[in-house]
Amino acid sequence: MVGTVATEAAYTSGDHWVNAMVNKVAANREHFRSEVNSRVKGIRVLGSDSLYLAWIDCRDMQLPPAELENFLLTKARVWFDRGPKFGEEGHGFMRANLACPRETLDRAISQLASVLPRK
Repeated sequence: MVGTVATEAAYTSGDHWVNAMVNKVAANREHFRSEVNSRVKGIRVLGSDSLYLAWIDCRDMQLPPAELENFLLTKARVWFDRGPKFGEEGHGFMRANLACPRETLDRAISQLASVLPRK
């Protein structure tokens, strides 16, 4: 019963909330892309139409998938989805979820920039 009421409320009164959330996540996507691409060497966030996911091109680091994941986890202390999980074309890529608070993104960006600074 509660689920039915909540669903009905979302469909009839949720426009404002949905629009605000879409705008916030879209702003996160652009912020992450811009900051990583200007501050971090060896990786590049690709532009996309995806709302809350970012593809990160890490091929310039020239690391096998397991080493790339280990580097990001142990050195930068960030966790992204491994690109190969999404098929052969994903080798050399990582995927980040951007549907989070801006502070979380800024922390990840700073941690990446601390181990891969653009000089």
